[in-house]
Amino acid sequence: MKYLYICIYLIKNNDMKLLMKRAFTVVLAAVLLFGCGEDNNKTGGNELTPQENKAKLEQCAMEVLGKINPQDHKTLVETIDAFAYKADYGLFEDEIGPTPGEGIEPNPMGMMSVIRKAVTTYNPVVLSVLATEVDYIAIPTGIYTFDEVAREWVETPSAEVLEFVFEVEGAESSISIRKSGKETQIQTDENTIVFVPEHVTMTVNKGADKLAELSVNNTTLDINSLKFDSEIALKTNADYTWAVHVDISPSEAVASASMEIASANIVSVVAGLQLDASKVNPQMTEDDLIASILSATTTSVVNSQLMVAGTAPKIQEMIYALNNINASTDKEYAIAEAAVYNQYMDVNMQYTGDGVPFASVEAQPYLEYEYSYGDTHYEYYEVEPVIVFASDNSRYSFEEYFNEADFGNVLQSVMTLCDQFVSFVKYCK
Repeated sequence: MKYLYICIYLIKNNDMKLLMKRAFTVVLAAVLLFGCGEDNNKTGGNELTPQENKAKLEQCAMEVLGKINPQDHKTLVETIDAFAYKADYGLFEDEIGPTPGEGIEPNPMGMMSVIRKAVTTYNPVVLSVLATEVDYIAIPTGIYTFDEVAREWVETPSAEVLEFVFEVEGAESSISIRKSGKETQIQTDENTIVFVPEHVTMTVNKGADKLAELSVNNTTLDINSLKFDSEIALKTNADYTWAVHVDISPSEAVASASMEIASANIVSVVAGLQLDASKVNPQMTEDDLIASILSATTTSVVNSQLMVAGTAPKIQEMIYALNNINASTDKEYAIAEAAVYNQYMDVNMQYTGDGVPFASVEAQPYLEYEYSYGDTHYEYYEVEPVIVFASDNSRYSFEEYFNEADFGNVLQSVMTLCDQFVSFVKYCK
């Protein structure tokens, strides 16, 4: 929710330039606001000055960053890197040539060929797929082994698993994908039908070591009744766990995500939408979906210490107000847009032991850029989030508050971690 105003703007305008411009602030603020650990100072956050909160947030961020050890994932990154490099030798391209990326003739193991092999389970006449111009997408099976001498992939039929076998530093490695349970047919658009398995497990192995396991469990997938319940979990041998749970019904959609290291919670996020069930149906358009949203909530908790919560209880009223802004200038429009967000949305941050927010997040207009052409001066305004501190009601834009001068140590730590992960990549740089 901290970036909800930015996200709304980006969604409305599809503006990646603005996202890149704010990359530093977004990364830094995410680390800080999602990185607070336990603090022995019992002073309530609402009593701390903005500068004192900076010191506390910096300390918290450094604590969380210190828990991430790139060496824990060195072997995993190296294995995936090696697979990605060797996959370039004709594993996924529809055409292949003497060197990666030089397609000159049909590839029998190209992506569409592999997909069509999977389709034969459901539609024996593959030509009908071509005749109707419908892509049937399903997880295929087969064992593909990389010949290190010939530099090509060799297929061995299998009805049980989709597996890629290759060497990493002389050790036989593999990526294995298995599916089980019933498969549900979903038509995503008029030209694509996807077969979704009930259960999918993917493992990454090097030698006798299982480096990572990804599991997907679709316990409910009913298109007719519009009910969907799915859990995704990724575990590594270094005891890192990421989990996502999505539960959707005609009246509600709830998604949760979490990250743990050695069973200790690092971050957990829960977001929910209340829907008007009378407007939800299998034939609904994107506009219909937006019109069905009644309210939205989100809560993020980090290390059981820092909580960021947001609510938007009257979504349709907010959308109506945004669509009916009457302004004669860009500045007037931005002022009115910020006022709508502030009226219909509530976002706050607090240290969980305090019970009261130390800051809220509001919207304000700002001058994005200006220029003159001849005798005419042009100004373009947008809306940005600002932090309002409870201790003195002072206001700071995210760029102002999470700046490089005050949080240089955090930024340097983030860059150091990134550099360490990049150093593990040998081929796909």
